[in-house]
Amino acid sequence: MEAREARLRKGVTVWFTGLPSSGKSTLARALERQLRKWNLKVELLDGDVVRTHFSKGLGFSKEDRDTNIKRIGFVCHLLTRNDVVAISAAISPYRDIRDYNRKLIGRFVEVYCKCQKYEEICYACDYFNVKKQHGNDCHQANNAYRNPWRFSFIVYLCKDLWQ
Repeated sequence: MEAREARLRKGVTVWFTGLPSSGKSTLARALERQLRKWNLKVELLDGDVVRTHFSKGLGFSKEDRDTNIKRIGFVCHLLTRNDVVAISAAISPYRDIRDYNRKLIGRFVEVYCKCQKYEEICYACDYFNVKKQHGNDCHQANNAYRNPWRFSFIVYLCKDLWQ
């Protein structure tokens, strides 16, 4: 039992990624609550909170998105190496930057949140002004996530999660 508990006490990054309103933050918060119940050290880095406090002033160009995701990755790296479970929930559409963070962090689990009825939920929720950013075509935001075959896990979500 001691060896198993020791493994549980090692740091790891769980990186939730996916389209806007796909359930990343919802799942990340649920995981955070459960890990805290188990008395594990855990920190949640929500992409929207990070953008407000740590990456303020960055836009949504590829370069700015890359900078934002690298910043989150660096913080996750610091937490993970200090035996904290770092949970990231951020739109991180570009494979090269996720791979950069995976290499930097080491103990890295990537979870892609795939919303089965994304467009319907995108328009119903629109918490993050996706329509404003992408016009009337939510699929524009999906372009960078084509063929998500390299994720550690793919979580299929449905509309019921939001009701």
